[in-house]
Amino acid sequence: MKKLLLLPLLCILLLAGCGDRGFAPLPEEPTAFELTGFQNPADPDDGYMALEYEGRVYLPYGTLAGRIGRSDVAECLGYLVQDGIADENARIYTLAADPAHNYLMDDYEGGEMMQPIFWRAADTAGEAIDTPDYIDDLGYAFWQ
Repeated sequence: MKKLLLLPLLCILLLAGCGDRGFAPLPEEPTAFELTGFQNPADPDDGYMALEYEGRVYLPYGTLAGRIGRSDVAECLGYLVQDGIADENARIYTLAADPAHNYLMDDYEGGEMMQPIFWRAADTAGEAIDTPDYIDDLGYAFWQ
């Protein structure tokens, strides 16, 4: 009987831990990244959400291809604010493989079934930059 009770408990514990990627927590004074709009200068019908970091504008670029580990994520910078509503669980991170900060990662803390979103600096459009293997380009028109 004890074995029958332990099996469901073990399953619950395993499932509860599956979504915790354990990325860095929010810093003591996190940056609030306000999402804004961005129009593609080459196509006025091509618009994107955008965020700004250190004077650079970042646009959506891709999602996760495979797996990303704790060692792939450098630091947590802050959280997203959309339409004036802050969500401290929607966190922005820098990447260890990208010291130039050409990419940022948006990951939802506690979002076990959610994939990270990778944002690319708009000033890198048309440039051949190093893209970490775990980023899957989603083919947005701006980046073509």
